[in-house]
Amino acid sequence: MGASYECTLPSGEVTRFSSMVRYYYLLDRETYRAVRCPVEPVHCNACQKIVEAESCVTEDDFARQIENFRSIHDGEAWVAELECLKEFLTLRTSGKNCLACGSENLVAIQANLDMMLSGIRYYAFLDKEGNGVPVESSTIQKYLYGGRKTVPST
Repeated sequence: MGASYECTLPSGEVTRFSSMVRYYYLLDRETYRAVRCPVEPVHCNACQKIVEAESCVTEDDFARQIENFRSIHDGEAWVAELECLKEFLTLRTSGKNCLACGSENLVAIQANLDMMLSGIRYYAFLDKEGNGVPVESSTIQKYLYGGRKTVPST
């Protein structure tokens, strides 16, 4: 599912942001393993607009997200995903990236989930540093479900 957010910029301006893209980190091309990339709306100074950025790359990010998911019903599947992602990103050298341009020049904004949107229009895959990785459209489903025994619900 996609998401729509009500966002408050540092200037106090309130606006909306929607996304129909789902991002995954590509763990292993041979076994088609991929894990979902948690994202959050931010203001990218390079793009000069609200975009999605990675939300979990540091120990503190993971601790916060894991605590959030443990507090919700059926959150344990997502906690397992986050633990796998945390292990994958242990040697990462860069900070959070804008998923539109790759910049780390990001400004946090207050973003409240407004509504869930049905359907995803695009899937994007990332390497360990958050850079885009090309994936043939014929193999996308293998990456989405091939490396998992169960698929967490959205």
